[in-house]
Amino acid sequence: MHITFIFVLLSPITYGLVNVIDKYYCSKKIKSPFSYTAVVGIAHLIIGLSMACFLDWSNFTLSMLPVSLALGFIYSAMLLVYYFVLYKEDVSEVVGIDYSYPIIVAILSFFILHENIGILGYTGLLLIILGVFSLQKRMAKMRLDVSMWILILMPVLTGIYEFMIKISTLDIPEFNALAINSIVAGTIVASTIFFKKVRKDFYEDIKNIGLALANESLTVLSILFIFLAMKYYPATMVASIATIQIFVVLFIEQFVLVKIGGLTKDKILMPKLSGIVLITLGIILMTIVGIV
Repeated sequence: MHITFIFVLLSPITYGLVNVIDKYYCSKKIKSPFSYTAVVGIAHLIIGLSMACFLDWSNFTLSMLPVSLALGFIYSAMLLVYYFVLYKEDVSEVVGIDYSYPIIVAILSFFILHENIGILGYTGLLLIILGVFSLQKRMAKMRLDVSMWILILMPVLTGIYEFMIKISTLDIPEFNALAINSIVAGTIVASTIFFKKVRKDFYEDIKNIGLALANESLTVLSILFIFLAMKYYPATMVASIATIQIFVVLFIEQFVLVKIGGLTKDKILMPKLSGIVLITLGIILMTIVGIV
């Protein structure tokens, strides 16, 4: 196994931790998901600008700008949808819905990049998707507080975003692309402050800017791992193995449920096990593809 394979594993592990922290903030700390999202935007803007000040831009050309800007626009849409849904639903179910996105990555990678991961790889992808749908079936038995169309939008945006990251790694320095991603997304999301519904609780939620900066720094680190993983490995494989994020979230969520309580509406783990087993088998196959 090459040392770079560690990036494929680090991103979902880090992102899983971010998901649970986000849910905790949404459940316990913030006044409104709308106003807190603006705070998150400010945090991203600060992080992106800080990164940009220390990077070498001599090799960054104007031809690299469109893809970098597109990343920021798509990520801003992801943030807006993500925090709205997370405020309403269990974090493990949100991640379960979102992690059907490897289908999008696989389709785009196959037809645009002519990426082929072989029978073993696509078998792993199929098992992962079946596992994700199993988790979604469990969610369908519970009362949803948000429209299913919004939940469907999440994996579509995530799939396009990760595919665009793969495109960017072909000729754009990953740190520069990441900085622009945070600056653009931060500017767009922070600009929601101009809406009255966002301003209503903004002055209460801006007190959490320190928490937002800490957690979004962890988020940016997770995205950096995605950039590095995509640089060295097929996009379909990276996206599929990233479903281990679901396990990280479930583990932390159940731990918090036992120790603290109140973080999840669905307190029954057993019905999720069939999906977990399928996803595990799929990830094993994808990992084999990645190391052979």
